[in-house]
Amino acid sequence: MELIKETTIWEREDERILVQACHDGLRALFAKEAKAARSRKGSRSLRDRWDDMKEDLRRNLMHAKTRQMLRGVLSEFFARADYAGKQGDPPPALKQHLPSVWRLLDDPRDWRKARDLSLLALASYVPKPAATGTEVDSAPDGEGDMDSQEHEEIES
Repeated sequence: MELIKETTIWEREDERILVQACHDGLRALFAKEAKAARSRKGSRSLRDRWDDMKEDLRRNLMHAKTRQMLRGVLSEFFARADYAGKQGDPPPALKQHLPSVWRLLDDPRDWRKARDLSLLALASYVPKPAATGTEVDSAPDGEGDMDSQEHEEIES
């Protein structure tokens, strides 16, 4: 998340906001997946699940060869990223700055930059440390917090 704090790399504020919105969305999706994984008790590790989610998003972004396709990919991503487990509640940066994000995604000249920034957000995303000091992803209300066994799976 240090990338967001870096002021010299952004040409415009809406670029930083898009990356922040993507980071917020990833945090929400990972927390949602952690909660679902606990209830399903599948054989795949949480890290594998998260890696698959990131790879699917990366692939979809890379296949977005038009402005309309990019808008579709990111709109679907943000729609799935219910923040803090509240259905229909978008990531905070998106909620606060929706017009700025939409203008960047819909700009006939800058949509490729929006795709590249989304890929940058995906590549630079680092889960926030939880209160215990372990690097796990969690929604603000703690719904995505993992127990120590799940954390050990990620470390291996």
